[in-house]
Amino acid sequence: MKKRILLIAGLAFILMLLANISATPFYYQVSMDYDKGNVNIKSVDIKFSNDEIKNILNPHYFKTYKAEVSDGNSVLKEIEFSLTNRIIYDTANSSGQINGSYIEDRDNLSFEIFVPYYQNARDIIIYDENNNELAKADVSYYSKGQTPEKIGGDKDSHGCLISAGYSWCEEKQKCLRAWEEECFSSTITKNSQENIIDTIGSYWWILVIILVILIIILIYPRKDKKKK
Repeated sequence: MKKRILLIAGLAFILMLLANISATPFYYQVSMDYDKGNVNIKSVDIKFSNDEIKNILNPHYFKTYKAEVSDGNSVLKEIEFSLTNRIIYDTANSSGQINGSYIEDRDNLSFEIFVPYYQNARDIIIYDENNNELAKADVSYYSKGQTPEKIGGDKDSHGCLISAGYSWCEEKQKCLRAWEEECFSSTITKNSQENIIDTIGSYWWILVIILVILIIILIYPRKDKKKK
């Protein structure tokens, strides 16, 4: 009985580990303006979140648009989102009774969406419901190892380039970006969490094999050789 409990606990741990290997705690926060069918990307920032961020998607009431993350040669990720420029409201008569419902489409709207971060991304492209390109933003300055020289001006008191996501790390006495290198307050190095996840991701097949073996052992337990 104890062996089965241990096996079940092991299975649960491996499943949780596999589920979190591909999870990313960083998102592109894309702020946009909608104006009579035209979409303009105002800004792109990086947002950290331990929880999955989902965009509004309701094709029954709203038009469905698409955001595409590209490295310049291939598509890294596609997400769908709804353009929430439609207002649905009820009207009432003089007695206060509802006598109708109406739908109104707004011509202007400011909104934002969240797209998973990729270290090798170059562009974020927005498409409408007919797959027509509406807007495009260069996000290469957020990619790992890229130098943001083309973004100038807005530096903090330490000389860190704010618009590219840099901030001052007192422990390491340098400017860094949180999604590339963590500013630790202890002796732990930057290789800890990121490298562990990368290593697990590289050997995911070993975890799958272990999982299969545990399932076989659980389903077909060995019978005692000794008979009483």
